[in-house]
Amino acid sequence: MRNRGRMLSLAVAVTAAAAFTTAGAAANATVGAGAAGPTNLQSVLLPASQQPAGTTLTKQAITTQQAVADRVLEPPAGMTFAPDSCVHYLDKVIGKLDSHAGWVQYGTRAGGGAFVHAVIPVSGGADLQRIRAEALTCRDGTVTQDSKVTGTVSFAEVAAPALPGASTFGFDASVAYPEATCGVEEIFVASIGEVLVQVAEPTPALATQMIRTLYDRVMAAATG
Repeated sequence: MRNRGRMLSLAVAVTAAAAFTTAGAAANATVGAGAAGPTNLQSVLLPASQQPAGTTLTKQAITTQQAVADRVLEPPAGMTFAPDSCVHYLDKVIGKLDSHAGWVQYGTRAGGGAFVHAVIPVSGGADLQRIRAEALTCRDGTVTQDSKVTGTVSFAEVAAPALPGASTFGFDASVAYPEATCGVEEIFVASIGEVLVQVAEPTPALATQMIRTLYDRVMAAATG
């Protein structure tokens, strides 16, 4: 079950970012006038040289179009979640995913924990309170592997870092089978003007560091 647990830990991370997926991504995504956000969202994602020590990047930066085509933001074949908000809580708020464009980065940290970062423009800005309400419907969810093994999925709200001029929300996403807890991801979401940023990391310290870093990069790119 350890290998399955490791895969499921990664699945929790990438499916937590699934609402950033779209079939119409472009290299340059322009945000609305007067809203905080860069014209090139790809520039927000960290290059390999600035990642924490021990990081292995699986993808430096791919469009959400490519992420959808590769199914990197969906559960592995044979894995199903209930309720659906355990996977798609963001798209229930921001609308059809293919109406947005964004960028995704993912890989592993030292020790093997998965991480996923995503940035997406949302016209008019995202409603974090609605996102929070949708995500927390997965307080007592389930995950089933190959219609045989069923585990539990739990989203538990945690304090997210305060970021000037932004709205933030945070939660732990944990997965457990009867035999053992398989993985926990710390997930922070920030609405910065008309840019939505989400990070999923294996530890609270990394999640805090990364959401602050990406926030700074959004602000710098918007004014640079």
